[in-house]
Amino acid sequence: MTTQIQYQGKTLTLKQDAYLSNNSNVLAENHYRAEAVDEAGNEYIIRWEMTDAYLAAEAAYQADPENVPPQEDESEACNWDEFAVRAL
Repeated sequence: MTTQIQYQGKTLTLKQDAYLSNNSNVLAENHYRAEAVDEAGNEYIIRWEMTDAYLAAEAAYQADPENVPPQEDESEACNWDEFAVRAL
């Protein structure tokens, strides 16, 4: 994942690493988010949806811990090139 995102002709710089919205239950909040700022100082929330494969692996692991858990580094959790942006 990059620390800068191009969006509608603007460069948005992430102010933090992307994080799971609710770490206590991956399946309840199936997206990652991060705050960002553009060159003019406008602030945004960036949102990445988790992949179906990652959600399926997490559901299988929660149903039975004997199953293989999803990758701990979370690099495969989302398609980091696909995101939604909301201005604050």
